[in-house]
Amino acid sequence: MGSASIGISSGMKGALSVLEAAFEAGVRHFDTAPLYGMGRAERCLGEFLARHRDEVTVTDKYGLEAPKIGPLKRTALDLAGPLLRKAARLKRGLHRPVRTAAGEDLGHNFSVEAARASLENSLRELRIDRIHIWLLHEATAASLHDEKLQRFLEDVVRQGKVGAFGVGGAAHKMPEIYARRRGFCTVIQCEWDPLETETRYSGTFRSRFGVFQYWPERISAHLSQNPAVARAWSDEVGADLTAPNMLHGLILHAALLSNPRGLILFQSRNRLRISNNVQTACDVTLDEPALRLLALLRRESPSLLGPSKIAI
Repeated sequence: MGSASIGISSGMKGALSVLEAAFEAGVRHFDTAPLYGMGRAERCLGEFLARHRDEVTVTDKYGLEAPKIGPLKRTALDLAGPLLRKAARLKRGLHRPVRTAAGEDLGHNFSVEAARASLENSLRELRIDRIHIWLLHEATAASLHDEKLQRFLEDVVRQGKVGAFGVGGAAHKMPEIYARRRGFCTVIQCEWDPLETETRYSGTFRSRFGVFQYWPERISAHLSQNPAVARAWSDEVGADLTAPNMLHGLILHAALLSNPRGLILFQSRNRLRISNNVQTACDVTLDEPALRLLALLRRESPSLLGPSKIAI
């Protein structure tokens, strides 16, 4: 489960409640970054990890610096949770300047010195002595020119502070990074694409996000506009693709089955949705329909993608 929104408006208590609900549902891997939760997600996750240190694994990142939020805005975030649920107008008023301030402070830094400082800070915030996967956050091929950085990453793996390192960011940047900076690509994290084959980045551990961000909406729109296609596809898949939650469930299974040795990330602060996602992921009766849907998507991708969407 991702933690980009953890700690923004719910405070530590609310964040812990969501994380504990995910753990109880069966989630055992959590993805975070210094930037997430307006710079608060790592600390929230660290409080959670203090209770479950040896029961879960963690992905963290570095390179994209956390927002610099002053005491006044930090206090506003602490107070925002209960207030924002009561006043939408206040929500807009509090969150807009915080987001603006955070955006102005963002920047990339992939120097060895920045990496060392970020690693030590993340270990301290998370209250652990080992980060299982450590990613260069939104790196590009051009930004990974320092051989000393790769040696540093290899050193912290040997020291046991990091299990594996890699790159995380937009999928369209990954082919160039993989081609030009292969040594950084032990792990690749980017959006899930059903058209991508497992051999695309041979020899890497793959972590995928964005499963629900594009494909369910695109497919639903396609099927709603073409009822005959919806019936034909449902018959071919062996499941009613227009039934509530069916398409989302099959998409999740398709993502899992297309990345069998990697990770599929999702993000939610809704406890019921978290539980439903885990239950759906464990429902093996969806495997065969999901595989048929995956094959169908690969065959029908031109009509789904359209002229403005280029397959990764």
